[in-house]
Amino acid sequence: MDISYFWILAFSIAILLAVLRYIKIGNYDPDKVFQNLGDSICVNYSAIGSKTLPKSSVVKIQLAGNCISLFNQSDNALDIYVPGKLGRITFLVGQEQFSLMQRL
Repeated sequence: MDISYFWILAFSIAILLAVLRYIKIGNYDPDKVFQNLGDSICVNYSAIGSKTLPKSSVVKIQLAGNCISLFNQSDNALDIYVPGKLGRITFLVGQEQFSLMQRL
């Protein structure tokens, strides 16, 4: 195998990984994580997963590092991991969406 094929393959993989990283970070835009549906909210907690929660069931929102936790009345929690700098911004958007609950 010629060495130039190796460099072409390595360069192609590097470009593919960069594009996938960009797409993944785009999914964590604060307005995409919390989508207001009236009395409920659609929470997109990963690039491929989402869950719809009634606003009244969430009693607390908490930020720990880059993890946002939504606690509901039955003591269950939904953790949302967002990339570095988007954590605080997404947390503030979540506080606005769930305006009537305890904030930590």
